[in-house]
Amino acid sequence: MDGSPDIKKELQKPDTQIAGTAAQSPIHMGQKAAEIADCILTGQKYEKETYEEVFMINKDNVGMYGVDGWQ
Repeated sequence: MDGSPDIKKELQKPDTQIAGTAAQSPIHMGQKAAEIADCILTGQKYEKETYEEVFMINKDNVGMYGVDGWQ
């Protein structure tokens, strides 16, 4: 879950039974939260609900994300 380093390490193993892990970008989430906070503080309109894009990390693309940290 959430692109954990342990799961991503497992995905690199040839005999893994794990298909993948869903993840989202904490950097993007923080940026969006800061934008919304700024809107609230300055009285601007903002979306009451915000959805974060979720992506799948599997054995085919785990190399793009590294195994040392969370997504």
